[in-house]
Amino acid sequence: MESEKHFIFFDNLILVKGFTSSIIIDPHNFDIDCIPNYLYDFVKKFNKKQIGYINSNHSDSEFLTEDAIRFFVNKNFAFLGNKLDIQLSTSFELSYDAPYLIENGIIDYCGEFKLSTAFDQFDKIGCPFLQLRIFPSVFKPDFIDHLLNDFIVFEKSSVRFIELFVPFFDKRANGGFLAEIVKNNRIRVVVFYSAPESNFDQVGAAKVFWTTENYESEKMCGQVGMGYFSINPNAVFESYHHNSCLNRKISIDAQGNI
Repeated sequence: MESEKHFIFFDNLILVKGFTSSIIIDPHNFDIDCIPNYLYDFVKKFNKKQIGYINSNHSDSEFLTEDAIRFFVNKNFAFLGNKLDIQLSTSFELSYDAPYLIENGIIDYCGEFKLSTAFDQFDKIGCPFLQLRIFPSVFKPDFIDHLLNDFIVFEKSSVRFIELFVPFFDKRANGGFLAEIVKNNRIRVVVFYSAPESNFDQVGAAKVFWTTENYESEKMCGQVGMGYFSINPNAVFESYHHNSCLNRKISIDAQGNI
């Protein structure tokens, strides 16, 4: 490894140090990787330093300098460059803003209030993204007809992206519901929960998921897992400035409370 080369960590990657491990976030390639904390410390200490300098000043006995550099280069987290590469690099802009007072709405529904009223109110405040979680106690054939009728309000609405969680009954019943619901182009995600097996399909403009997970009550909210992390740039930048779970969001619980 040439001692005059510089170890350069890509500026568009975001390093976050945790208690037991760290992560590297690549918001533009929608990727996230876990690394040991000592590799986080290595980047913070030696980013843009010459290999010769690193060899002389790296004293951690847990790993070799070349092993660390090779890891970052092979994973496309860093490259070996020269002074000009450093001069051409720019700091990564992490500013965030959105043109909406309320950006996301969540409705948990079990029949305690009129959905059409809630839909109309979200439309009036200009909320663009809406998640509707329907619990099994109300997901019956007569309700499905009412729901399809209520969705008509979205044909000329500020709500442009709807994510729908409904319980799995059987393939025929869910298939008929799906065929009707995707006629509304605002429905972009449909999740059938409590399904016998997990699956995925693209139906028109909607991504359709079948999951074995159970969402039969609002108590499912608040769970933490790698699968829930969103890696897109806006979500990452927002989380730098706000609690992204709560920022510009309104939730209506199953009893109709805001």
